[in-house]
Formats: sequence, structure tokens, C-alpha cells
Amino acid sequence: MAAIDTPAHGLQYVYEEIERPLPMIIAAMERQGIRVDRGRLATLGERWADELADIRGRLPFNLGSTQQLGVALVDAGWKPTKFTDKTGAVATDKDTLEELRDRGGGDDQLLDTVLRYRQIQKLKSTYVDALLEASTRDGRVHCQFHQVGTETGRLSSSHPNLQNIPARTEDGRKIRACFVAGSGNVLIKADYGQIELRVAAAFSHDPQLTRYFLAGLDGHQAVADMLGVDRRTGKTLNFALLYGQWWRALMKKSQLGCSAKEAKDYYERYWAGLAGITQWKQGCAALAQARGYVETWYGRRNYVKLVPGMESWQRDKLLREAVNMPVQGTAADIVKLWMRQAAEALKPSGANILLQVHDELVVEVAEGRAEEVGLLLKGLGEGIVDLGVPLVVEVKYGENWDL
Repeated sequence: MAAIDTPAHGLQYVYEEIERPLPMIIAAMERQGIRVDRGRLATLGERWADELADIRGRLPFNLGSTQQLGVALVDAGWKPTKFTDKTGAVATDKDTLEELRDRGGGDDQLLDTVLRYRQIQKLKSTYVDALLEASTRDGRVHCQFHQVGTETGRLSSSHPNLQNIPARTEDGRKIRACFVAGSGNVLIKADYGQIELRVAAAFSHDPQLTRYFLAGLDGHQAVADMLGVDRRTGKTLNFALLYGQWWRALMKKSQLGCSAKEAKDYYERYWAGLAGITQWKQGCAALAQARGYVETWYGRRNYVKLVPGMESWQRDKLLREAVNMPVQGTAADIVKLWMRQAAEALKPSGANILLQVHDELVVEVAEGRAEEVGLLLKGLGEGIVDLGVPLVVEVKYGENWDL
């Protein structure tokens, strides 16, 4: 791949080849929709409603009252450091509660129960209830896709939003399992494996990642071997650090839950080991500051809103976000090109693209043509562009979206 300041194409290519062909494809996806199993959804909603009621019955205060919750936290031994601006009461938002839990010093069971309650409540209202309402007409959900809904170029969706279902959690998978194929059909989930890591390796020519990808191995294992940790830890470090999080983020229980010393050591060894990416990120930040924008491989631009007199921490935060855009935006461009090619190539098979969620396509097709269509999707996705490291598309088949 060329240097970061010389994209392969330009804005006209982004418009003509990536964006302009998509509205017809997106409109077809919205018209087709995706079927949901209303019975399974209703059962899931009832189970979660029972769990919410059980939690409310076990706690001696009103979970809907942030003031009562704040008092309960103090009574349980927690020493809050954040308070609301209006009333001066103890702050009880999700980030604050997770920060308290990571810091320790009180009753973990209370915090875990409150966080669990809020998680289920959100999933039930945002997905179960919303999907039951949205699917009343024909048993299918017809969400709205937004072609330029994000700064990186990724699609977003609404009414309902199907982009943010937590696919890696057990509860999120239960929701995905409620999206099903029509009678006689099968769902295919085709998604790029570690596409953003592969794009980062291509941009930076990092020898560690490049060597593993060329050998048919994965980037999480590359980091694990480099640091002498297991693959899960390597994966966590990639997701946390590659996108600009500070070493302290690793101390969170949702990340590694390690000590400050361990987190700092991981951070320093990670960036020392991935010297190619470190140098590329520094060069990209310098270009962003000098030019006022960053670009994807295809020439999509994202302007960096730096202003005179800005606090150094604000400038650094904007530059960290800007450095992420060429990687995330290039991945988004590749997926959109894949959609365009797939929509045309699938016509003879009668298959339909139903969803595009981040790096994956969800396609519905007659059972007898599933393998044929899966191989077609894989071949198209892996042949979109030569990055110098291979793109890999993983294909799975099933009666529902929990694949």
C-alpha cells in the first residue's frame, strides 16, 4: 500500500464508485426487511420482565430514583467522587457506577445488581419491545439505514437500530436468535475477520502483524505471542489500545481488570512491539494537524476540527480520534464496495441482502442455494482490494442470526 498521504483514489471515486450506487441497494434492503420470531421475542421479554421484577423486589429502595440509589451506594460503603451539577446528589450514571466498581471499596453485589437491572431494562425496551411493535405488519422488521450516518462512512440504522445489538454477550445473542429466515430459506452471515487490524497492518507495514496475516494467522494471536499472554488478552489489548484508549482503561473489569502497574506495562510493551503502527499513528497525527484532515485508502476525507487556543488535552483527543478514521473509514469503504458487488452478483440466485452491520452482511436465500451464495460472498469480499495482507471473509449458515 502507498504512503498514508497518497490515497489510491480521491473524493470523486468515493462518490461515483462507493456512495452513488448504494441508495438503490439500501432501499431494497429496507423494503425486504428481516423476519422476526414474535413468539420467541415475547418469551424473552417475559423472562426479562420477571427478572426485573425480582430485582426490584429484592432491593429496599426505588431503582427509578437516582437519589435513593445514591444514598444506598453510600450506605453500602462506596465513596463516590462524582456528583450531579443541579442537586449535588451522588452521580449514578453507568460510567460512574462502573468506575466505582473498578476502584473497589464497597458492596460489589449491589453495583452488579444495579448494572444488571439497567442492562436488561435497556435491552428489553430498546429491542424486545421495539421489535415486537415494529414487526406487527408483516412479521418482518424494516429498519431505516443511513448511508452517511457516521463520520467514518459506516452505515447506521434506526427505527429500530440494529447496529448496536451486543453480539458478543449472551443476552445480545438471545436477541439475535429472534431474527429468523423465512420458510424454506436460510440466513447467511458473511463478515470480514479482523478487517480493521488488517487495514492497520497495511497502512503501517507493521512487521509483526503483517507476518501473521500473510501466514494465515490472526492479529490477536500475533499480539498474544508478542507479549506472552493468551489470545483473549491479546484481543482485548487490540480493541482497547489500537483505537486510542489510555492504559488506565485496561484496569476496568470490562477490559482486563488488572492493576495500574500491569496496565501500564501492557501499554508500553504493546506499542513498543508494534513499532510500525506506532510510527504510522505518529505520522498520521502530524499530517492531520498540518492539513486539517485525514483520508481513507480510497480518498474519503474527515476534517479535524482543531482551533487556536484549544486546550492541549482537547487537541490530543481530537488527533487520537482522527488517527482512527483512516483505518475505520477504509474498512467501511471496503464493506460498501462489497455490498455493491454482492447486490449485483446475487440477482441470479434470488438471494437478498437484509442487513449490513459493521463488517458483516446478512443474506437470505433458499436452502438449496446457500452454499453457492456463501462461496460467492466470500470470493467477492476477499477480492475487493489488494492491501498487501489478505482479507478474510468468514461465512456461517443457520435458521437465525445467532451464528
